[in-house]
Amino acid sequence: MSNPSPAPVPPTDAIKETTEKLAAFVQWIAQLIQSRSWFTILLLLDVVLLFAANPGVATKLLTTFFPQQTLPEQYPGLFWLTLGLIFVVALVVAVRTMPQPAADATDFTERKAIKGLRPFSAEDAEIFAQLQRNRSLKECLESITSSTFRFGILMGESGSGKTSFLQAGLLPKLSTSQGAHRAVYVKFADRPPIDTIRSALSEQLKLPKEKVATADLLTLLNIATEAIAKPLILLFDQFEQFFVHHKHRSDRQPFIQALTDWYGTETLAVKIVVCIRGDMCDRLVELHQALGYSLGPQEVFRLEKFTPTEAAKVLRVIADTEDLQFDDRFVAELAEQELANREDGLISPVDLQILAWMIQRQTVEELRAFNRTAFQKFGGVEGLMTRFLERTLDARMIKAQREAAVKVLLALTDLERNARAGVLTITELQTKLQNTVKPEEVEEAASWLARSDVRLITPLEHTTSTGDTTGYELAHERIIPALMRLAGQELKAADRANQLLDRRVNEWLGNQRNSRYLLTWRELWMVRLQKPYLVWGAQHRQKAQLLHQSYRRIYQSATAVALVTLLTIASSGWLLYIPQGQIQRVRWELASPLHRVEDEQVAEAAIAFAKDERWRHAFDIVKKHISDPDANVQFLSDAATASPKFANSNIAKQILTAAFQVSQTLEDPFDQAETLSAIAAASGQLKDTDAARQMLKKALETARTLGSTSVGGDADEESSDDKSETLIAIVQASSQLGDLVSIREILTATSHEIQSLKDPSNQFDVLNTVAIAYGQLGDIDTAKQFLTDALRIQTAESTSSPYESDRFDALITIAGTYKQLGDTDTASQLLADAFQIAQALDDPSDKFDALITVATAYGQLGDADTASQLLADAFQIAQTLDNSSDEWGAGDKLDALSEIVDAVSPLEGTDATKNILTSVWQVAQGLETSADQFDVFIDIATAYGQLEEPDTARQILEAALQAFPKLEESSEGWGSGGSNSLINIVEGSENIGSAIAARDVLINVSRVAQTLEDASDQSDVLSAIAKAAERLDRQLKDTTAARDVLTEVLQSVSMSQNSAHKSYVMYVVASVYLQLQDPDTAKQVLTDALQIAQTIEDDSTKSDALSTMASLYGQLEDTDTARQVLAQALESAEISGEPQSLSSIAVAYANLGDWGEVLRALRRCREEERVQALTEVLTLWAEKRNPMLRELREEEEE
Repeated sequence: MSNPSPAPVPPTDAIKETTEKLAAFVQWIAQLIQSRSWFTILLLLDVVLLFAANPGVATKLLTTFFPQQTLPEQYPGLFWLTLGLIFVVALVVAVRTMPQPAADATDFTERKAIKGLRPFSAEDAEIFAQLQRNRSLKECLESITSSTFRFGILMGESGSGKTSFLQAGLLPKLSTSQGAHRAVYVKFADRPPIDTIRSALSEQLKLPKEKVATADLLTLLNIATEAIAKPLILLFDQFEQFFVHHKHRSDRQPFIQALTDWYGTETLAVKIVVCIRGDMCDRLVELHQALGYSLGPQEVFRLEKFTPTEAAKVLRVIADTEDLQFDDRFVAELAEQELANREDGLISPVDLQILAWMIQRQTVEELRAFNRTAFQKFGGVEGLMTRFLERTLDARMIKAQREAAVKVLLALTDLERNARAGVLTITELQTKLQNTVKPEEVEEAASWLARSDVRLITPLEHTTSTGDTTGYELAHERIIPALMRLAGQELKAADRANQLLDRRVNEWLGNQRNSRYLLTWRELWMVRLQKPYLVWGAQHRQKAQLLHQSYRRIYQSATAVALVTLLTIASSGWLLYIPQGQIQRVRWELASPLHRVEDEQVAEAAIAFAKDERWRHAFDIVKKHISDPDANVQFLSDAATASPKFANSNIAKQILTAAFQVSQTLEDPFDQAETLSAIAAASGQLKDTDAARQMLKKALETARTLGSTSVGGDADEESSDDKSETLIAIVQASSQLGDLVSIREILTATSHEIQSLKDPSNQFDVLNTVAIAYGQLGDIDTAKQFLTDALRIQTAESTSSPYESDRFDALITIAGTYKQLGDTDTASQLLADAFQIAQALDDPSDKFDALITVATAYGQLGDADTASQLLADAFQIAQTLDNSSDEWGAGDKLDALSEIVDAVSPLEGTDATKNILTSVWQVAQGLETSADQFDVFIDIATAYGQLEEPDTARQILEAALQAFPKLEESSEGWGSGGSNSLINIVEGSENIGSAIAARDVLINVSRVAQTLEDASDQSDVLSAIAKAAERLDRQLKDTTAARDVLTEVLQSVSMSQNSAHKSYVMYVVASVYLQLQDPDTAKQVLTDALQIAQTIEDDSTKSDALSTMASLYGQLEDTDTARQVLAQALESAEISGEPQSLSSIAVAYANLGDWGEVLRALRRCREEERVQALTEVLTLWAEKRNPMLRELREEEEE
């Protein structure tokens, strides 16, 4: 039977688990920063960079958020260099912070008579029994073991040996297996008292830790008494530490209450002896009151210092034990006169230990003795402790080591109470001294101070939240005064810090905590350095608040500076590496010099800003920098035209509104009306009919002012022309309204203004335009009415020539309009009238032109027969042109023949049209060879192609090609004329209707082009052939024929010795291969072209060639090569100093999306070309964001 699958983890649990792990990770990082673990932090940074910012990951991130961008080429190298530098720095930090090897461990439990400042322990009971404490020990034991004893006090001055008395005296006597009692030694420090008692009971009575882990005091005592089955005596040593580390009554209350509960439980066989410094006995009043107990004389034990006699005996025991020479008489005298305190005549055990220690540690044998000689050389008792410390610390030869040792001792001292500061671990000492001593120096100093030959601090096993560890405490409070004197220099700085803190806290409090009186960063640093030695006093809370507020202000200032720095770095990175930032630099660079360039350039730049959707800035530029009305009108018209292309119609409407407001400031009514018409047309495209109608009405009002004041002559005629153009623009713009009612309203208002036009031709143009507009509305009757009026105006005057009265042109124009209206009968009738006018003409050239015009119009009506007949008549006239006038020659005759061919081309391929072409071909052949003759040949071939006679067309082109060598003998044949003739043949081949025929012609032209002597001409022809090959594929759908032509072009150009022209032709061939969907061949040809281009000697030409090839590499999506080629092009362009080349390179960079390189390419460009290039770059950026703008540009270019 299979085990059931584990239940899925609830989502909430998973979230909780993930959150906890993340919180632990963040806390770990915070601890690293707080403890200044730079080694670990640097390695963490190295690992993060390795996995999160390596070139592979960085490339993926960049392409994800900015697909058009790539990493700089230098990134991989800089990344690994940065990674290596961080690792090296981490290694240096590790070496510098690694603690020095500590001295060999010393047996701190060795049994000796000389303990220095350390107390005797239970293992020293045998020798301690010889040190004059038997009487005191006996009295104390008798009282403690009494059945009535429950609570007592052992007190004595600092240095009187209380701890030794407990550990080496009472504890061994009360801990024998045969004894009626069992004692447990409890040493108080900075830990919670019940935890201290729990730890002592667990260790000394071997109680199960899990059983006592959470027990309160009464439970602990019950468990302990049950375990030992005899009365328990607790020896509380250094009980003053309870008051030192629990300063507030509320902090002490829980433990005092626990003792009260113990005392109230009389059945519990537990006794307590409290050992405390004599100067702090008064602190026990609080405990006495809580217990409700008054001590009797048998419950208070005072451990006195030694009398001189006792001291001498103690020194004798020490000398005998340590094998030191001893002079009884001298020692008795020494004890009486030198060692004894002047006030009470007693001697501290510490003084005896230090004296014995200093004698025992001498290396010269004669000084290792308790006699006068050794004592005199030793220096006497005066300042014994100070000299002891000085001589001990003299071993610290290096100043930094000595200072570290002194500061560790001070850190273990409560300077306010002249007491021990408790047990501190190495980590706690390092934290306390973090701004004054290096962590590794703290560890080394503590290790040295705890050595058996120094013994200024005592190592103790200390339990913390992270487990058991070694802590340290001051060996004895007796050395504190000496330490204070020795540390005078250090404490001078501490005094200054304390004085500053006292003064500032009073000023701060006295001025309603005004931030003006907070500590400056220098003052904070001074206080921070002396933090271990600060005296907080009664204003502890206020000082802490002052420091907190001061640090807070510093942190806020630092945060502000960091934010500004971060923003500066981020802004710089944004401007230098992010496309949006790079284009912002382009905008700034473009806007800066506009006040120094021509108004036309300013208008173009303003349009670029408008397309970039910064239309307010665009209008500001126009307002500030354009004074020419024409440039102003051009900007407004272009802005209105571009506005419908914006995806956000609100932006488009805002642009039109702004353009309208500016248009009202134009002084010339014609300019104003023209602008309003453009705005109206754009509003119509935006489906904003109301706005468009209002604009057109405003334009009409403006148009009415045109010509209102007649000045006569040319000015009056010009005004009429302006008004007619304006009315026509209004009519054309009305078609964009989309609202029939509005359109009719505008057309009606416009028609009312026609009569005000003084020139009949102007009236005719407007009437015809209105008629077309009505026709588009489907109102044919009204349209015909306007056409009738138009025709009437133009036929009102009769002259001998239609070109004088415009009657002929009017008939042709109106006939075309009737065709648009679908009334071909009326159109044919009008053309017949026009033909009658043509027939009446006397001048052959005028008659010829008129017949061609009428024939073309008939062809547009679909009446090929009539058109053919008229063209035949025109051909007969053309044959006589060179004979009828001395002013007409062969060239004019060829032009006439070309006009006939152009008119025949759109007609159907009837026998009549073919006969006309055959006749023209025969006549053209008989004329003198010239470039114009070539043009006629090509026109005829094109016409045959359109008539679906490709073979005939090819024969004619080949005939023209065979005649080409004859041009060598004429002045027209070579140079640009020769190349133009071949290019015309190439263009003609595109229209013959057969890919195979066209291919054969193009290959033949390619071979003929090799005979051209001028490399530039050869390049032009071969390039034209390559481009024609692309049209074979696009128009005739024959890729094979196109490839055949390209192969022939490459073969032909391979013979060229001119690197510039050769590389250009190959570039064109490569671009055509790309259009043929063959990128591999395109890239191969382009690579060959690039190699040739790199050999071009002229830097300007080389730069142009390389920049065009780079653009093609970009189209091939080989951006790396494109950038490399552009870099080479830029280098050549900067050498040549050709501004046009630099501009082209900048635009090429923009096409690649390398907006940041644009400015670098233009750094040496002249200002005018620079503005022009930046305008183009900004326009490209706008078009990339809005392809509709690109379509608008293409429409305008067509």
